[in-house]
Amino acid sequence: MAVDALGSSTSTGTSQSAMATASISQTYDQFIKLLTAQLKFQNPLDPMKPEDFTRQLVEFASVEQSIATNKNIEKLLAQQASTQMSMAVSYIGLVVTSTGNSLPVQNGSGSFNYTLPLAAASSQIQIMDSSGNVVFSTAGQISKGNHAYTWDGKDSQGNQLPDGSYTISVTALDPTAKPIDGITTTTDGIVTGVESANGVIQLKIGDTTVPLDKVTTVGLG
Repeated sequence: MAVDALGSSTSTGTSQSAMATASISQTYDQFIKLLTAQLKFQNPLDPMKPEDFTRQLVEFASVEQSIATNKNIEKLLAQQASTQMSMAVSYIGLVVTSTGNSLPVQNGSGSFNYTLPLAAASSQIQIMDSSGNVVFSTAGQISKGNHAYTWDGKDSQGNQLPDGSYTISVTALDPTAKPIDGITTTTDGIVTGVESANGVIQLKIGDTTVPLDKVTTVGLG
């Protein structure tokens, strides 16, 4: 299911319980025919015991009940997904901050934050395009804590690059020249749409998609 900035939506697919229900209906008819034939042609000297007959009916009823339960669960999940989608649509037009390293560049620039867990001797920021090519690099801050950076969308030669989804990488070395672990990054962007992929609600920020559970803050543009 996808919802764009105009609010249109589409959905495809058939639930597993619906297919199972159709299958159990066909299997039930076959089960009754086989059971009837079994009773009709059983050995009069060794007839089916009542408990065996009951056991077969109970086992079949158990399968049918499981399918009914799954169908009810699917309905609840569908209602939950619909509620989440409705809530996510309200994010359109707002600025969100999300965890991760996918940087949406909109209107010629992209903003992000990175946090150093301890003071560094040096740090470097790299920005890569969708093909993994490094298009821009610069020295980063070295003090412990959070640092904000806004990229103007230009490559290392000063050429303006197109809006789209880029990837950021922040690395740092400690005073002994060892890599510092635990560097975290967050990115900012304006939500332009909402979509559902494999049951996960995602916000569209230009060409970048961000799972709703990765959003940490929401604000006005």
